[in-house]
Amino acid sequence: MPKDAMTAATPLQCRAANGGTAALSDWGIDSEYGVLSDVLLGPVETFGHMDNSAFSSIYRDTALSKRAWDHATAVAQYNEMLSAYADGGVTVHTLPADEHLKYGVYARDSSFMTPWGAVITQMANPRRRGEYSAALRFYLEKGIPIYDMVSAGNFEGGDFHIIEPGAVLIGYTGMRCEEVSARQIGAWVEKEGW
Repeated sequence: MPKDAMTAATPLQCRAANGGTAALSDWGIDSEYGVLSDVLLGPVETFGHMDNSAFSSIYRDTALSKRAWDHATAVAQYNEMLSAYADGGVTVHTLPADEHLKYGVYARDSSFMTPWGAVITQMANPRRRGEYSAALRFYLEKGIPIYDMVSAGNFEGGDFHIIEPGAVLIGYTGMRCEEVSARQIGAWVEKEGW
C-alpha cells in the first residue's frame, strides 16, 4: 500500500481545517504540466447516449445536427487514447463501470487531484450525480486520501486547474459550477498557502 494511504480516522476528509495538510508523495499533483505518470479514466464500456439537452450545449448541437451516436467509434477513439498513454509510459487507472453512469467516462468531472489528495465533486446534472460513487470507490479501494468533498454547491473537476505549484485557477459558469462551490474550494487551497 502506498505511504500516502488514508487512515480510518478520516477516510473522507484528510484536509486540515486550518491548512497545513501534508502533501502526498505517492499520489497527487502540483501542476497541469508536469510529467504524467498516472491518469484516472472512466470506463468506455458503459459510455452511451443519454438525453442531456437541459444540461449540455454539446448535446443540443449534436441533436440538431442529426448526427447519430456511434458507440463503436467512441470505443475506437478511447482505445487510441489508451495507446497514446501506454506509449508515453503512463499507468492508466479506470473507474469502476456502472451501467447507470453513461457519462462516467469523463472521470475529471466527478473528482480531481490536488497535492493533498482527491476532491470529490458535486455534479449539477441530476443524471450524473451518481458519478461520485465510482470515484469514491476507486480512491477508497486504492487507499488514496480524499482531501475533501464539495458540499457548497455544484462543481465539476474540469473547472479546477493547478497552473503552477502554488497557484490555481477555479472557474464557474453558474450552473454546472457555481460561485459558492468555487469559493469553497478556493478557501481550502488558500489555507494551504496557495
